Amino acid sequence: MSQPKLVDSLKQLGFPDSSCDLLCQFYRAKRVPINQVLLAAAIQLPTFKDLDWRVEAQVGSRAVPHQITPSVLMKLSLDGDGGCGGSNGTLMQVDASTLVQITRRLEEALSLATAPHTTRVQRRFRQM
Repeated sequence: MSQPKLVDSLKQLGFPDSSCDLLCQFYRAKRVPINQVLLAAAIQLPTFKDLDWRVEAQVGSRAVPHQITPSVLMKLSLDGDGGCGGSNGTLMQVDASTLVQITRRLEEALSLATAPHTTRVQRRFRQM
């Protein structure tokens, strides 16, 4: 982070000018160790590995013989469970309307992940 950006951020947080100068001096002196500590403390999120799914339908029951109730059974497999290593899976059973909502949310997340602002932020973090 450049010094003017750091000063602006500190002033927005309500620090007086004297404290901003002192914190900027400290940051310049300890920039490398601070970045190393932040990288070491970074959260390790699990990553997508596989998705297995199956559609199930209840075609009827004694009470309601002509009712069809579809549901989807999914097994989501992830690599890494937050730094503990290994692979894990999560079983979920959802109805059709919930599956549509999940699909919409994932499509929104994908469009945000490919937005120009997001790629600029990712590039900036890679430079650190």
